[in-house]
Amino acid sequence: MLGDLVCEGRSKVVGMRVLPNGKLEQTVMMQGTFLREELSATWTSEGESRPDGTGHTEFHGFFTIKSGAMGQYSGNGNGINKPDGP
Repeated sequence: MLGDLVCEGRSKVVGMRVLPNGKLEQTVMMQGTFLREELSATWTSEGESRPDGTGHTEFHGFFTIKSGAMGQYSGNGNGINKPDGP
């Protein structure tokens, strides 16, 4: 399994809005494969950029696999924006 492709897909932003608290919300749909099975996934993320150049995002979503399995997931991340890139 080490070195094998786990997940691959193409995604599209299907909705985006600025929330009353100033955070950006976007909803994304993805089609692809997960462990060589067809996968459909949808998630919504809510993120903010802070004055110090850092940012925080939280996301929640669900997926279905062609064989009938389905599930949900959530997560969060922190980062920093650099003027010259990563």
